[in-house]
Amino acid sequence: SKTSDYRSTEILAHYAWASSQVPGVGTVVDIGGNDAKIICVSPHGLEFAMNEKCAAGTGAFVEAIARRFGVPIDQFADVALTSTNPARLAARCAVFGESHIVHKSRAGVPVPDLLMGLAYSLVRTYLADVGKGKEIRTPVVLQGGTCLNGAVQRAFREVLSLTDEDLVIYSDPRMIIGAGALGAALLAKGMYERGYDSAFKGYDAVLD
Repeated sequence: SKTSDYRSTEILAHYAWASSQVPGVGTVVDIGGNDAKIICVSPHGLEFAMNEKCAAGTGAFVEAIARRFGVPIDQFADVALTSTNPARLAARCAVFGESHIVHKSRAGVPVPDLLMGLAYSLVRTYLADVGKGKEIRTPVVLQGGTCLNGAVQRAFREVLSLTDEDLVIYSDPRMIIGAGALGAALLAKGMYERGYDSAFKGYDAVLD
C-alpha cells in the first residue's frame, strides 16, 4: 500500500525549506538534538556533510550540561548571555567536554561563563567537524532545535563574523525546529502540483 506521496532525504528537505524562505541561501546549518548537518550551496549544486558520531556538537550535549547545573533548557540562553568572560572549553568530545566543564566549575568559573563558553565550543566543534573543508557562503540560515538557543545564535554570528543580513534566524520558532518537516511538505506539494496523485485522506480524517 502507498504510505507517502514523496520520499526525500533530510538534506533536500532542509534545503527546500531554507530556499523557500531565503532565496539565494548560501549555507544551511541544521543542528538537532542528536545530529548535525551542513548544506553548502554552490553554482555546481549542493555540498553537504552530516555528523551522528558524537553528541558534542548537538543539542543533547547542551541539554546535559544545562541539567548538570540546574538550568532549565529554555533558560540556557538567558543565563549564558549574561556572561562577561566566556570560558574557553575543549568540547570536541562529549565525555571529555563535560569533564572539562566540571573541572572549570570547580575552579570557580561562573555558570554563565561556562554556558556561553559551551555555545562557542559547540559552534567551533560544528565548523571543525561537520563544516570541515566547506566554504561557508552567506546568507547562512540556522535550522534545527539547537538553533533556537540565543547563545548558540550569538556564537555563530561572532565566530563567523556575520552581520544581521548574513545570518538568518526565522522569527517564528516553529519554522526553525520544524524546518525539515516543512521542507518535506513543500516537496510533496510540488509533486501534487505537477500532477501526481496524493494519498492524503484530508484533514477531517486526520483530526477525527
